Amino acid sequence: AGGMTFWDRNKLKPIPQYDKDTGVPVVGEQIASCTVGYGWSPSSELFFSSTTSPRMNVDNGVKVYRYTGELLSNMPWSNETYKPDRLLQAAFVPALPTTYPDRPQSPPPRITGDPAAIAEAKRKAKQGVQTAAKPKAYVPPSQRNRAASGRGSSLADRMRKEKEGTMQGATKVVKKGIPGAASVTQKKLPIGMTPNAPAGKSKNAERKARQKANKAKAEEEAAQKKAAEE
Repeated sequence: AGGMTFWDRNKLKPIPQYDKDTGVPVVGEQIASCTVGYGWSPSSELFFSSTTSPRMNVDNGVKVYRYTGELLSNMPWSNETYKPDRLLQAAFVPALPTTYPDRPQSPPPRITGDPAAIAEAKRKAKQGVQTAAKPKAYVPPSQRNRAASGRGSSLADRMRKEKEGTMQGATKVVKKGIPGAASVTQKKLPIGMTPNAPAGKSKNAERKARQKANKAKAEEEAAQKKAAEE
């Protein structure tokens, strides 16, 4: 995340970047991870991206780029150094629209230097190799020690622990079988997912059973009485 490609608004084409040593056009994009604010200078020659508080409280600072995407300046801000002050916002000093005239792009530099370096730069430009380092995934300060010790609390960590049977509160469910037979161990389940015990008869079923039993008893007594009279 945070990839940036600079375009020419009039030509509707990407602005080419050039290798500093050889002047060969290169293909790629700048990476501005964890960006909170950004904007163009009044002259339209510079662009900045900033990481500020309170949205982000780590890796604060400002980066300034040329309109071609070339990184000109990286100004980090340390909250510990400037405590209690924090970097809350970054912006260029505004100017009237007539202050800076509209100028065309600067001409591309001449291709010079070692032939081997030029050939390597052209090869990378042809393949579109992105030389910028891939930023690491952001980890909140409260989770950094847990991630380092392997005790993460993300959904993926919990699902992995549940699969491995190490989640706290997991229970082992044993299905009872025939007496004397080996018990069957099912999968470990978290609390709340244990199968419910078989439910008993409803009140209506119990009432019908009592009525049936009373009727059978009455018929049996009547049969015994009739047999005694005979």
